[in-house]
Amino acid sequence: MQNQVPHIPAHYYARITELLLASQPELKAWLNTAHIDLDFLFKPNQLLNLQQVENLVLMALQVSQRPELAIDLGQSLRITSHAIIGYGVLTSETLDQAMHFLSRYFRLLMPLFKMNILQESEHVQLIFEPTAALSPLSMQFHLETIFSAVHTALKELLHEKLLPYHAYFSFAEPDYIERYALLKPAIVHFGWEQQPFLRLKFPKHLLAIRLETADAYSRQMIEQRCLEEMKGLVSRGGIGDWVAMMLKQSNDGLTTLQELADLLHISVRTLDRHLKAEGIQFRELSLEIRMMRAKDMLEHRHLSISHIALELGYRDSGNFSRAFKKAVGLSPEQYRLHKNVS
Repeated sequence: MQNQVPHIPAHYYARITELLLASQPELKAWLNTAHIDLDFLFKPNQLLNLQQVENLVLMALQVSQRPELAIDLGQSLRITSHAIIGYGVLTSETLDQAMHFLSRYFRLLMPLFKMNILQESEHVQLIFEPTAALSPLSMQFHLETIFSAVHTALKELLHEKLLPYHAYFSFAEPDYIERYALLKPAIVHFGWEQQPFLRLKFPKHLLAIRLETADAYSRQMIEQRCLEEMKGLVSRGGIGDWVAMMLKQSNDGLTTLQELADLLHISVRTLDRHLKAEGIQFRELSLEIRMMRAKDMLEHRHLSISHIALELGYRDSGNFSRAFKKAVGLSPEQYRLHKNVS
């Protein structure tokens, strides 16, 4: 996780108060206890600090006596509830393009978490991991909200085309497990790792589904707007996750620091300075992700060593093999054989 504590958009937490407002007359007192002013919470573009978020979540669970509140919150969100990111998803051509768009700009939606995509031979995984330390209750609340919101969005996008998929949670099975049974066709699993995370595993062929709301021109305009918002994230710190995601998603070689700076309309020197302020060396990060992608392709994709080398931007398989052995300690062929045997 990153050491830098982000500021978090308030509108999702404002939605919590909307869910409780009608039936909870003590809401005003609850917000005062959490040091949040109701008028402030509903103003556009407001940001909360981590302690305010913790207070809001814990007090909401206490006041409502609804431990499944996070699932209700996620289900209350339509795709358009996610502002410009939601419209970027809606206007994507395919589900694959929508998922990659979401992963690139997920930090704009929820800076407390990062989203990665793992491609396998038959499946694709969406992986959500925290970027800041949260209390156990708050962590579970956020992971359940993300799951419920993604599930609701997929139902909205795909309707009956959404096939059974698996959701893996790091926390133990909750007492309200019957609430999850209503989120069909998701198949849920609990207690998978000690480190907090959420993994959603889908059949890979779902990625090719074309979306009825696709609009290439609008999506291009939305992408430009998102890049402008990323520039604001650069100035506040926290650009490292986005740079890592862009490196993971690049095709025909890895994206260069110059290309990323050009996307943000800032100089290479400025972007490099912000990365170093987060303790990130671009060259080291680039090599780490290149080797990570190489391992993934060797394990899960039936590609030749030459094909993998070219896809990762190496001039030939010899250069790739030498770099891989230096970083991993095994040649690509040895690594593939070792993984296949194990």
